Amino acid sequence: MILVLGPTAAGKTTFSRTLCKRFSKRGRGCFFTVSEPFGGPAYILLTVLSLITRYMYGNVRLLFSLKKPAQLENANPRLLGKLLPLLILLDFLSIVLRYIIFRVVEKAGFIVVVEDGIIQALLDHMYMVKRYARSNKWAMHIIKLESKIFYKIIINKYNICIVLYTNKQKRTKRAKERRDTPIFAVGFYNEVIRLSLPLYLCKLINNKITYISLEI
Repeated sequence: MILVLGPTAAGKTTFSRTLCKRFSKRGRGCFFTVSEPFGGPAYILLTVLSLITRYMYGNVRLLFSLKKPAQLENANPRLLGKLLPLLILLDFLSIVLRYIIFRVVEKAGFIVVVEDGIIQALLDHMYMVKRYARSNKWAMHIIKLESKIFYKIIINKYNICIVLYTNKQKRTKRAKERRDTPIFAVGFYNEVIRLSLPLYLCKLINNKITYISLEI
């Protein structure tokens, strides 16, 4: 399994698709998927709540321009903090199910390329809890549980971490051009949570690491 990590707007999706196409041209079956944090059931719940907040707050254009977690972050951070244990639990269960499917696909002979995935989800969960639900005991318990289970899933010498990087100016420009990019996608969040920490975590679990700078 190849895990493609890196900051927002670094070119992960383009790189992953290109990588998968090259494997396919060489006769290797390749399966690419984006497994970003707060997807699946958590995304559905956030979508419903965002529809509600859209009518409760006046700045409709702003809410339309952000991803679902960021909509609640702007409109009602207190509600987001209360919901985090449930959102993280739903995300955790969804990711575990997806990785079971990924392993089945691998056994069928395919190379699996996953953008973001477990490592990024865990870091995002920790970041959101520290920012919005630091005193929530349930959130902390879930983080500890998923850390242990995720560690067992991804500690595998056959996993490869590819960490992408593009200079800050180009990433910021791309992020601004994206209508669905959260406002916290630049700065500390991008440089630490989506770049430095994934690189450190890949080293910690002894996965093979490839660091690529995309100056495109």
